[in-house]
Amino acid sequence: MLLKLIRHSAVLVHKGTCYGQTDVALDEPAFAHTIGLLHSQLGNPAEALICSSSLSRCARLAQELAEGQDCVLDPRLMELNFGEWEMQAWDSLDPNALDIWMKDYVRQKPPGGEALQDLADRCAAFLADLRAKASNTQAKEAWIIAHAGSIRVLLCLLDFVPLDRAFDQKIGFGEVIER
Repeated sequence: MLLKLIRHSAVLVHKGTCYGQTDVALDEPAFAHTIGLLHSQLGNPAEALICSSSLSRCARLAQELAEGQDCVLDPRLMELNFGEWEMQAWDSLDPNALDIWMKDYVRQKPPGGEALQDLADRCAAFLADLRAKASNTQAKEAWIIAHAGSIRVLLCLLDFVPLDRAFDQKIGFGEVIER
């Protein structure tokens, strides 16, 4: 089954702000533009399993792309939880705590948050369930609407790339990556 990993459209958050699992608003003009582009790229939603992070910036895009078809909102696809760092400017964070996290973000958790390995565990469980579901359906594709972090982790899992290389992959708003 072909997987189409789709990042949500741009959000109304100041650049340089950490917003992981905070449910932030979409930039409406960017959302409308992304919808137009994705409709022409993706094909027929009736032929796809459509899964999405449960955060509204992804769920809303998934529901729009589904065009009335079922779509599964799955919290395992949510972005990394940055805990106390949520909605803080990256440059305002305690430099010592940030340095500790940056040196080992795979295993190190931000205060009150989760490590990248936690996100990878969630995404691996999602992929296992998706594979099981795919064997019981006629769908030719799975559209997975998610976040840069969860997409990076999914790519690491699918491509057998170590998690400490997850941030090597740049993923733009509205981008579609096929595997």
